[in-house]
Amino acid sequence: MESMSNHQLVRVEKTLTTALVAWSVASISLGMPLALIGRKMGSTLVSEFGRQNALWGAVDAAIAGVGSMTRRKRGVLSGVQAEREIRKLRNLLVINALADVGYIAGGIAIAARS
Repeated sequence: MESMSNHQLVRVEKTLTTALVAWSVASISLGMPLALIGRKMGSTLVSEFGRQNALWGAVDAAIAGVGSMTRRKRGVLSGVQAEREIRKLRNLLVINALADVGYIAGGIAIAARS
């Protein structure tokens, strides 16, 4: 693995945080109106889908906020420390991707039973 500097690590973290904030804003901005529209239509399915999206958007915003604060508090890392942090980040992203696959598989299984 190529050595990663603190500057490169921070750049990657900022890119990921920006993407997560954008996703959060989209989830909340679309989820809230959808929940309200579903309620007006009398559609529990639409209302709950909108609410779920808005709540996940709030969770994403909280994760992005904690990540930003942690990065600011951490300060500048040495090369070895930056390498350790990037390994931790990679592991976290792999675990998250596997969880996403699990959520999708679970949703498909539930939908198939309905």
